[in-house]
Amino acid sequence: MIFKDKPISALYIDMCLTNPPTFPGTIDIFRYLDDLHYDTLGGTKSVEEVSEIIGEIWGSVCTKVVLANLITSYSFKIASNFEKKSLKKSFDKFLQKQNNIINLTRHIGKIQNNVLEIEGREIELPDIKLDTKILTDSAAKSSQFLLSARSPDVVLEYERNVGENFRALRVAALNEFSPVSVREKLYDGIEELTGLRPK
Repeated sequence: MIFKDKPISALYIDMCLTNPPTFPGTIDIFRYLDDLHYDTLGGTKSVEEVSEIIGEIWGSVCTKVVLANLITSYSFKIASNFEKKSLKKSFDKFLQKQNNIINLTRHIGKIQNNVLEIEGREIELPDIKLDTKILTDSAAKSSQFLLSARSPDVVLEYERNVGENFRALRVAALNEFSPVSVREKLYDGIEELTGLRPK
């Protein structure tokens, strides 16, 4: 049996966006969200701090989704049918993970039925309502990162374990679109999550 290699576009989505390398001494996003949830429930972080943190996470998710979309649309123009199928499979898996991250952030600071039992007593906790403007402003900070990714001299944190050909693909895909349209795509995603469009 002959196994065909995945196209670089699918590999970029798999290795850089779906399962990016973690920095030494850091924890993965799911563990981080779990810790943030309990810190929020415990009252060690204010609503403003939690809104800022979740906004950064949403901005990162939106940035990755824009990159994946641009790489996919750029690569589809020149891909064979096999490559398109492989790319679509990688893209779908990537989107599922990003949706899981968003769903987990929506549950931060909330517990089922909002009642905790501590030492035999039931304590009702109020739902934590995040600040939509802080969420939106925090997420919008990602636009600078995304626009800087157009430069071939920039190495994204996700690309630390891959070769120059991966970076060249990202640059070519981003430069197919104007900086304004790239930023608008990011803002579309942020608005979908927060209900507010960044200014």
